[in-house]
Amino acid sequence: MMVAVKSHGKGLSTLLVGVFAMLFCIANPAQACTINASWTQSGGSAALPRYQGECAYQAAALGNTLTHTMGDVSTYTVAFYALTQFNTGSTISNTVTIFRASDNSSPKFEIRVKGDGTADLVVIGGNTLNGAINAPAANYNGWNHYKAVWDGNNVSFSINGQSAGSTAMTGMLDTQQIGHIVSTTPNLAANLAFDHFVSLELDEPAQTEPLCPGDTDLNGTRDFDDVFNILGEFAAAGLTGGQPDYTGDSEINFDDVFDVLEIFSQGPNAADCSPD
Repeated sequence: MMVAVKSHGKGLSTLLVGVFAMLFCIANPAQACTINASWTQSGGSAALPRYQGECAYQAAALGNTLTHTMGDVSTYTVAFYALTQFNTGSTISNTVTIFRASDNSSPKFEIRVKGDGTADLVVIGGNTLNGAINAPAANYNGWNHYKAVWDGNNVSFSINGQSAGSTAMTGMLDTQQIGHIVSTTPNLAANLAFDHFVSLELDEPAQTEPLCPGDTDLNGTRDFDDVFNILGEFAAAGLTGGQPDYTGDSEINFDDVFDVLEIFSQGPNAADCSPD
């Protein structure tokens, strides 16, 4: 999991400028993942399952969060993967707040995932954007990609690359937070997890787009190498790279092997890492 930061102007002298910083890092394969020191950790841990890399941030209980103070910013883009798994029978009333952006300790907007297979971007004191979670396996109980872009006047919201609209928001932001922030009868079947977190300036490209499921070697396509890599992880040969969890269900198994094999068998146009 990584966080990318760029200079937004005054107040960001403590951030890394123009480079990527790993939110989780590994000194060598024998060592556990650790949390980047620029984030304040309140409970939780770096562990499996993950969507990309070696681990993700696990929020095992309400109040487990990671918080980062940015300094005042007037434009902002954030994107990340979150793993939410609700118990059978969950409804719209089962709600978990997984992201919050604030200014002077006052929440400005939040992303909330609900047990009916939808998610909201809520502008505090303003409007709510609602979108359906359409994961690659049509299963919202898994890894999903959330993105918000704020240009200083309006904030837009997308889920797995699908737009959920935009609405007005003005002011400033100075703090970003992920985790199990707030919940209302969450009815969760497993811990929340977060991966590939990126926040940066509005005009930055591609790093905020959804990753390519099944592309383990990050070569821009799904092929036999990816099939073998996923099969190897499933057979406990060790963690593979890229995004082996094609279905996004938090498990590496034969479903991922067969799905990548199927998309590869459909030819180069299907296997290419353009949106499925």
